[in-house]
Amino acid sequence: MDVATNDMTKGKAEIMTENITKTTTRRALSIALGKTALCLAGAGASVKALAQSAEQAYPSRPVKIVVPFATGGPADNYARFIAQRLQERFGHAFVVENKPGAGSIIGTDQVAKAVPDGYTLLMMSNTHTVNETFIPKKPYAL
Repeated sequence: MDVATNDMTKGKAEIMTENITKTTTRRALSIALGKTALCLAGAGASVKALAQSAEQAYPSRPVKIVVPFATGGPADNYARFIAQRLQERFGHAFVVENKPGAGSIIGTDQVAKAVPDGYTLLMMSNTHTVNETFIPKKPYAL
């Protein structure tokens, strides 16, 4: 009887741990997605501001959105969603280019070194905040 009680208690503890883990994961994912959406909204506002203030119509050629993460992840999905909306709005191609690696440093470095003309955008995430703390020697400065 003691063994059965131990197994039942252990099962309940495992179930409680699993539920806590799921809740924590959902909260973390919700926060991350919200911050990612906020970054994309900021990028969209920047593109709109560029379009309104440019002497010539913006964009006059395709715009590249660099995603410093692998294809198929949340950042890639958001970037493709936004690219489609921007393309519909402005009538020019917004191309998503994935440049994963080194904790998002490779793609971010490419955008940091691009000509600052508004035709190369970066899809940022919380990783960039973490990188500022844990990776002090990056090839760029945010």
